[in-house]
Amino acid sequence: MSFIKKHLFPLILLLIAGILGLILLFYGSEIACFAFPFNLNRNGELLKVSLSVFGGLFVLYGLYVSFLRARAAERAVEAQTLAIANQSNEIELSRESLTSEQFKTAIEHLGSEKEPVILGGIAELNDIAEKFPDKYGNVILDIFCSYVRSEANLQKQTQEIKWSAISQIIRNLYTQKAFLDSTPDLRNCNLSMIELSNCEIKSWNLCKSIMPISVHRVTFKDCDFLGSSLHAPSYNDVHFDNCVLLDLFVEGGYLNSCRFTGDTYLMITALDVVLSYLVIECTFGQSKFYACRLIGCDLGKEEILNMCFAGSGLYAMKIQNSLYGCDFSAAGLEKVEFFGTVEQCVFDGVSSLMGTFEEELDKRLTSFIGCYADTSGIVFHSEYAVSGESQFNEEDALKIVEDYNKLISDRSRKPDKKIVLSLSASQ
Repeated sequence: MSFIKKHLFPLILLLIAGILGLILLFYGSEIACFAFPFNLNRNGELLKVSLSVFGGLFVLYGLYVSFLRARAAERAVEAQTLAIANQSNEIELSRESLTSEQFKTAIEHLGSEKEPVILGGIAELNDIAEKFPDKYGNVILDIFCSYVRSEANLQKQTQEIKWSAISQIIRNLYTQKAFLDSTPDLRNCNLSMIELSNCEIKSWNLCKSIMPISVHRVTFKDCDFLGSSLHAPSYNDVHFDNCVLLDLFVEGGYLNSCRFTGDTYLMITALDVVLSYLVIECTFGQSKFYACRLIGCDLGKEEILNMCFAGSGLYAMKIQNSLYGCDFSAAGLEKVEFFGTVEQCVFDGVSSLMGTFEEELDKRLTSFIGCYADTSGIVFHSEYAVSGESQFNEEDALKIVEDYNKLISDRSRKPDKKIVLSLSASQ
């Protein structure tokens, strides 16, 4: 039965040919007379027609054979394609199995106490994230960030942190394509010994973290620095664009040619910092600068409220802003021009020479007790109104020392930096 189903078409052709043959064999003369009544060669004509019919049947059989061959070839191709697909699936399953094993091994390496083994685990995880970003990218990002938060947490001593591993992870986060569109969570981390240069860091969460000491030619874009700290930084040509910069604390070191731009609010507390050629193109206020040096800085054009520059030195600055409620007590202002209005600001004991600036705040405050304001180093281009007396007294100095020491207690990593006034020297 299966044979008949398989060869039904050729059997039908054979049956038709047989029937036609029998008809011609037994009724050929009658058919010839009927079909060609006036043709003397009627049998020959019938033979021609018969041969044409049989030829057509053979053509149909040939087409059928060609069709069978084409179907067979197509099925062979389909079978080969299926075999290749199955082989590919097997290879993919094998690869996934190997990747899973590699991932498991890398995690185990990450938990080792030996730093070379940890670096190997980091390299393995980075390789997996690069090859399979959709499947492993976010997972490995979370693993990297979790490792940094754990290994470089703020409770650890700096010398206890595995800095080679932390540096490698940080480098991976801003160089590897799998992580570039992510938001690394690096809150409450000590990143002080990391070096950053010639890169862009985007959308990192660095809240309450200790920032790297050495940063050069770097752009931070859409990053969160809420409550972050910089201790003895060496920052050169750094751009903060549209970053959260509230309650930023800077102690010692220098910031050179740094820019603050975007729709944000900059509120900074700086102690003993050299700030040269800063450009501030965002909202700026409620900041404190104790014993700092500000050289050639551009503070923007927006109104500045309640700023403190006590005991600091300002040199070669053209301040376009309008100032209200700012404190320049015991500050050195040399070649400083105010183009905006200056209202309710304190200039008690201000000096006209930044060159007399003492690095130690206690010495500067002590030496300025009893001094009156010398504004010869200042040019006011608009209206100004000075608040209170122009003499710097002991009470003013003690108030500054109290605020400075409180900041040291709350934010500094060197609590022994607290200062004490030697009042006998001033007397």
